[in-house]
Amino acid sequence: MPKNDKNTNRFELCIAVAKRARQIQEGAVPLVTVAKGNNNPLLIAYQEFKEEKLQIIQNNNLKDAQQEEIDDFEAMIESNDANIEKVIEEAEPEEPKKKKKKTA
Repeated sequence: MPKNDKNTNRFELCIAVAKRARQIQEGAVPLVTVAKGNNNPLLIAYQEFKEEKLQIIQNNNLKDAQQEEIDDFEAMIESNDANIEKVIEEAEPEEPKKKKKKTA
């Protein structure tokens, strides 16, 4: 296995190589010398990884940032819900007070 995948499992490798292969298929320039007749983007992407031109970066900070964004969004929704409820309560007319019938 290539040097730069010490902490990379096979799943992460497959995902990274597939993403890079798609980039190559869509016109990205390969980062390695490609043999004539080798037009398989998947093999080119894997060769880039083997030659350490493609590195998989595990970014836990990204997950933390995404979770913060989700938390902020949920807080905004809760705040908006509270504001909407307040507006609805203010807009609802009060029920008229019922008059007591006099019994004679």
